[in-house]
Amino acid sequence: MTRYDIGQHFDIAGKEAAAAVRQLIAEGLLTGPRGQYVNAFSPHQQRRRVKQLRERASQLRREALELMRTAREIEQELPTGSDAQET
Repeated sequence: MTRYDIGQHFDIAGKEAAAAVRQLIAEGLLTGPRGQYVNAFSPHQQRRRVKQLRERASQLRREALELMRTAREIEQELPTGSDAQET
């Protein structure tokens, strides 16, 4: 199964599939030559792990959005143009 196959099977984007594959390799759940992955886990176990990784990705997206909002708020409070002082 390739990253493309994983993305198609679980209906996820290529980057998300690649990130999931990297995480699974790091955890020792997937092994194989570059681009091809095999494991000894059942499809049910694999789906459960992909679901966990999707939930983590969603959590990271929410955290990133919150950080972006905070950064925008801070930027709006900063002096602009000639008001700014150099340090």
